[in-house]
Amino acid sequence: MADNADIATDNVQRYLDHTLADRSAKALRTVTPECEDCGDPIAPERLAALSNCGCIRCVDCQALFEHKQKGGRHG
Repeated sequence: MADNADIATDNVQRYLDHTLADRSAKALRTVTPECEDCGDPIAPERLAALSNCGCIRCVDCQALFEHKQKGGRHG
């Protein structure tokens, strides 16, 4: 039988899964001419290359975003 901690953990996991799915779906369909983080124009070549999968950040901001997602760790 599940206790309250197990139920809470399951609820949090469902929430996180749903939130990540929403973010992924949004990123897949979003292409912006300016970087959402710094406001600089995104290179036309990058926009063209990522038009099917979404592009909301310039190369530099995307690299910084991915670095932060990894917890700032190298490797």
